[in-house]
Amino acid sequence: MIRMTETFNVTVDYLLFDAAERRPLNAPSSAVNARLTDLHQLSDEERHTITNVIDALVTKAKLRLITGGAG
Repeated sequence: MIRMTETFNVTVDYLLFDAAERRPLNAPSSAVNARLTDLHQLSDEERHTITNVIDALVTKAKLRLITGGAG
């Protein structure tokens, strides 16, 4: 049972009880990871929007590095 909880990163309650909420066995290692664990609560459209925003910010950061810009 312990190996299963570690493999799937879920609590024992989640494996044993149908009504148990899925919670990670191990706490997320950062604030971003903590938020990512909650993305399953969003609609497909909302997740798509978040992906677009992340892609845009990463592209902006890469361009800033290439151009040596400050902002």
